[in-house]
Amino acid sequence: MRGFRVLSRYKTKYLFDPTRVPCPISRDCQRRSMATSSSSHPSPTDTDRRVMVLFGLPACGKNHVGLFLARHYGFAFHDGDDDLPEPMRQAILRKEVATPEMRDAHIANIVSRIHSLRKDHDRIAVAAALFKQQHRARIRKAFPDIQMVWVKATASLLHERLASRQNHLADVAYAEKIFTHFESPGNEEEHDVLENDRCDAHIRKQLEDLVAYSLNNGRTM
Repeated sequence: MRGFRVLSRYKTKYLFDPTRVPCPISRDCQRRSMATSSSSHPSPTDTDRRVMVLFGLPACGKNHVGLFLARHYGFAFHDGDDDLPEPMRQAILRKEVATPEMRDAHIANIVSRIHSLRKDHDRIAVAAALFKQQHRARIRKAFPDIQMVWVKATASLLHERLASRQNHLADVAYAEKIFTHFESPGNEEEHDVLENDRCDAHIRKQLEDLVAYSLNNGRTM
């Protein structure tokens, strides 16, 4: 069984590919799958160096997309929750909203982590909520060619995923409490969008489109 890389606390863990729950079979999804298999778009493994930062609301599927990149495209995936400063982690456990100082410290940790990961990996995917536009701008300033991808999901899917979580920092009550603090990126903020609708064939097609767009617009990592 083929494994894939997941990075945590500066270490690389090799995990076996778990049995995937197939996406709901529909004619639309089947058409997407056929389009993916016949697509001429370059895959992420065709690039020399690439860093994708996946951001969005809790339970939108950032880690799912990151693991998808690790499983299918050879990305080294890192969960930004591993970089939470301890005061912020404790605040979340107490169901308190993180202070600006806590968020600043978290962003500093993520920037430092990306610098470290780029020394050893050509293709990196990092998942982090990044609620504030100023923090996303701070990451982009540190890495001008980084690819920021806003992972979106419907409200019903967000609530369903939150309700199914076990032993997670952000439960339903806490997530709903902080949802209003998320600053959606506007047209002035450079970013890509990935719609997470449960269908892995659709996710794969979107990822290939994102990479093709990136290459056509001169981005290199």
